[in-house]
Amino acid sequence: MKKQTLSWVVFGLILLILALPATAQSGEPARSPIAVLGRGTANALSWHPDGEVLAVGSATGVWLLDEALHITGHHTPLEYVSDLDWSPTGDRIALAGHSGETCHVQIWSADFTSSLADVDFCGIRVLWSPDGTRLAAFDGFDGQVALIDARFGEEIALLLADSATWSIDGSMFITEEWDYDNEQANLFTWDAATGAQLVHLQSDTNLPSPTLLWAIDAQTAMGLCRRIVDPTDVEVVVETCVLDLASGTWVSDLEIRRSIGGQDYWLVGLELNANQSRLVMVNKNPTRGFLSLVGSLNSENQTYTQLGKGEAFAWRPGAEIVTKIVGNGLIQNVDVTTGDVLDETMLFTAPISGIAWRPDSPQIASTGFGFDQFVRVWDADAPDDPILTFWAEPAESVVYTPDGTELISSRTIGTDIIIYSSIDAFDPDSGDRGRGIWGFYSQFDPFPLVAWNSTFTRSVRSERDNRVIFSEDISIETAYPETTLIAWSPDDTMIATASQNGDLFLTEIWDFATGNRINAIYIDMQATADQLVWSPDSTMLAIVSSRGAGGGVDRAVSVFRITPGTTNLAPSHLDLQVRDWVDDYPFSPIQLAWHSDSTILAAALRDEIAIYDVNSGEKRLAIPIRDVAGLAWASDGHALAAGSNDGLIRVWDVSDLD
Repeated sequence: MKKQTLSWVVFGLILLILALPATAQSGEPARSPIAVLGRGTANALSWHPDGEVLAVGSATGVWLLDEALHITGHHTPLEYVSDLDWSPTGDRIALAGHSGETCHVQIWSADFTSSLADVDFCGIRVLWSPDGTRLAAFDGFDGQVALIDARFGEEIALLLADSATWSIDGSMFITEEWDYDNEQANLFTWDAATGAQLVHLQSDTNLPSPTLLWAIDAQTAMGLCRRIVDPTDVEVVVETCVLDLASGTWVSDLEIRRSIGGQDYWLVGLELNANQSRLVMVNKNPTRGFLSLVGSLNSENQTYTQLGKGEAFAWRPGAEIVTKIVGNGLIQNVDVTTGDVLDETMLFTAPISGIAWRPDSPQIASTGFGFDQFVRVWDADAPDDPILTFWAEPAESVVYTPDGTELISSRTIGTDIIIYSSIDAFDPDSGDRGRGIWGFYSQFDPFPLVAWNSTFTRSVRSERDNRVIFSEDISIETAYPETTLIAWSPDDTMIATASQNGDLFLTEIWDFATGNRINAIYIDMQATADQLVWSPDSTMLAIVSSRGAGGGVDRAVSVFRITPGTTNLAPSHLDLQVRDWVDDYPFSPIQLAWHSDSTILAAALRDEIAIYDVNSGEKRLAIPIRDVAGLAWASDGHALAAGSNDGLIRVWDVSDLD
């Protein structure tokens, strides 16, 4: 019996924001990376029916592993694979993903020597029919499902559905759409051979937005439902439910979770084992920075076994073993009856949230945001595996001190009940924790703004009002009532602040020794200040600002030269301005990186890294790429590195810009 997996939901959003390889801008040859560090994120798993080969869809194609999770093969039919699924007989494998900006759903022979189909469709999930003659591909965003004839590689029909599955014999495709106006489910069955509609039912259920999981037999299908049992206490039961395909009636089946107070559970990836005795699921954690959990429910006595952290999983055929993607790079085999980890390997990486290039070294540090994430140190000449991996409890950003002797890790985790932030220094060669620099934990107090100098030996602080404390003797008051950003100049002599008053903000430059205001910088637009980034020589300040407009976000990078003796810096002191319009969500913040000589600025925008000559305003180079989360120059300025949401670090030779 083929069971629908919903683990694609966890990784599906990645497809919106994945990093794309460089292509040529108008008339120029493409600039390819000279190095790609790591294997990237692991996105999907599928065991071969014989239980001996595990296929892993990743940001670098398909990796084949054995039962003990050792690599046995690597194929790149697609540069980025969001999902994959072995056919029922194991002679073919279906893939969904993209190469460059082109989306594909493909079918390959099991040994990847023959391409059997290639359909132009942006799918994030693929699902074989039980007889192996058809393939369903889900886009995950517009609710579109493509029915594909797997024998000829042709699209049969394009359907709309919130969830869907195959009938038990594969002759029909069953879809569900939730009607929000009438609060009921519309159910459809389609002829798998032609895509023709067979039946349309309006479900009589009062279960909000049921999700189809898999077919049980010719008359019934399994779904996932939420049922409100006590509106007063907002008590909600999350359960499996059985759909009668003849009447459209949903009937409660097995309770999985019960919550009170509106804290609902987002369960994805539900799958039964072969004898239907155990149900495994992902308990998706909606809080940024926390990994999800995988659990096993005994369907007979309803005992629950915790299987540890995980974002997606696959049952190993013929065994009570689940293989899961943890989300920080780990792949694990887990015994579902005991929860014991049987095998694990750290082959992949989490989505990257920040990178730093070690001064006068080929080493690049990276981290992924959140608890259970690791700091990794890479050598630009060794692309697959990091030379050092250590845990930094948790990590959000990394930076080297100017002499390269310390690697600083900082992070802030916020939930609805706590705020936790800390900064620590680590030995960059061993990963051993050195000095603790700063920490904050509270269940009630607002998180203060703290900015550090380049060596992380001195700090300035604000409680997010208009007062910024430089020292015991010196404090300043910003022009507007709320201080939102603070940045210390690299030469340790100046402090930049941004303060907000409604939709207006003002950036001010202060002398650290005296507290005197040096300049005020006005930007003529209603906006929010997002970043303040000093040039290495402390003579210029880059300001990233944004404002909502017309259903999108208008973003700008403005570079002002800090002129002594000039009180107010008007646009005449502007050396560079870059505009970037974003109208799709989610989108990544603009990333900035200054060249060491302070004459060149790299900006990771919506769909490119744009490199500018600051003095002339000329765009020297554009490298197409999306969702850059970290940007860093080598000390000599001859190479530029970018870390992205796909878990990869790409390095380009830019020595010709000197």
